[in-house]
Amino acid sequence: MTADAPTTLLDGSSEHTMLLGQSDVPDMTGKARRNLEGTELLERYEVEQVIGEGGMATVYRGRHKAIQKLVAIKVLDDALEWPLDATERFLQEAQVTSRVVHENVVEVTDFGTTAEGVVFCVMELLHGETLAELIESAGPLPVPRAAEIMRQVCGALHAAHRHGIIHRDLKPANCFWSPRASNPDFVKVLDFGIARVAHVEDPTGVRHFARPRQTQIGFIIGTPDYMAPEQAREEPFDHRVDVYAAGGLFFTLLTGLTPYADDSVAELMAAHMYLPVPDPAHHVPSLPAAVREIVMTAMAKRPEDRYPSMAAMAQAIADALAPEDEWLVARRRAIHRRIAVASTVAALVLGAWMVSEPPASPSRAVPETTPVVEAMPATVAQPERALVREVAPMLPPSAPPSTRLANAMPTIEPAPEPAPSPPRKPARKPARAHVDPPPDVVAPRSAAPLPTLDPEPIRAHISEVKDPFADAVVPVSPVSMGGDDRLDGESVAVADE
Repeated sequence: MTADAPTTLLDGSSEHTMLLGQSDVPDMTGKARRNLEGTELLERYEVEQVIGEGGMATVYRGRHKAIQKLVAIKVLDDALEWPLDATERFLQEAQVTSRVVHENVVEVTDFGTTAEGVVFCVMELLHGETLAELIESAGPLPVPRAAEIMRQVCGALHAAHRHGIIHRDLKPANCFWSPRASNPDFVKVLDFGIARVAHVEDPTGVRHFARPRQTQIGFIIGTPDYMAPEQAREEPFDHRVDVYAAGGLFFTLLTGLTPYADDSVAELMAAHMYLPVPDPAHHVPSLPAAVREIVMTAMAKRPEDRYPSMAAMAQAIADALAPEDEWLVARRRAIHRRIAVASTVAALVLGAWMVSEPPASPSRAVPETTPVVEAMPATVAQPERALVREVAPMLPPSAPPSTRLANAMPTIEPAPEPAPSPPRKPARKPARAHVDPPPDVVAPRSAAPLPTLDPEPIRAHISEVKDPFADAVVPVSPVSMGGDDRLDGESVAVADE
């Protein structure tokens, strides 16, 4: 993915132009920018108000008339006299960028030129702030948070590189922080609509280099704070200029500073070309060595010493944070084990306390012997009645009947109270006392035998039965159930039909 010499890009509000030699710089002398507030574009978009201005373009907030969806409309400033093919390049690169489908790439939904000559590009409207504003308000970000943001940035740039698009101006101001419920640090990379196209791919899958452009020598596009050395030298470059800028962005997220602090543009360019790679650990001593190595590798002076792709850089970030993630997992597991042990000990202590204090047993009253009343209930079984009848005559006649009956019944002593329970053991229920009656007093019950039938009387009453094939008269027994049975035993003649 190699591009030709540097050229002029239409990069809207995020563009920084540095004049290093003779060039035809667009002139705005005596001209004013066109204001499109309150107008319509192609009868599809209502332009509401300006939300951003740059050196080359103006960004408006608009609304799609049909679906009433808010959008961002970037309009090429007509006050500048651009090269003849500037509009063509703008539309071509916007068309190629619209093919990049990635959740972390700003979505380009429409572009074109109106009858009045307005060149525009319609993008999704985001809510939030840029990373530059976030760092200014929050300061340096923690390593896990900065790594999560860089993971998304690397994914967006890798998707663009697969379509042959080189951003060339990656910086905090071109990354938009838009928190979401699923990701509080969700970001999108902006300004792809006019990025450098190294090559395009047709529907057949064949890659072609973009056509040569009429360039202006000495007119360098980009932000000097994050510009790669080969880009500053006006040398041919490829997608690894974005790797260099991503390393500078990571440096800023971790330290809150730019890689090189110089006020002069020329000094900044010289620092990128000749000074050693800045070490973020000088500003953040607690920075892990693996994270420090990622920044210094991505910002290597020579392209071949950098990561070969954005995917490789993203993988390096994930590998650098893997030990920290494992430590966090181990830490959580240790906490969970401590909670489990504490819960078990508490349960054992509570159980021991409950066992040490047994429940109070109800008081047991010794039943007193109640004299048997004279009238014996009918529910008393027959053997007990016989026992009373057998024992009562042996008592003296002078004793009253109630005493005689009471003395005749056997006396059952109450069971003794159970011994006191030992400490820390539950009280046990005493077994009931069982008293067997004397075997010579109560006779065992025997089942009554079943009655048996004697077959002889039945055989005596059975007589000869008439043969159905004979005409003889058959005497019928008196036990016959016929309709004309005789009780005196005389025979009945049955006529055969």
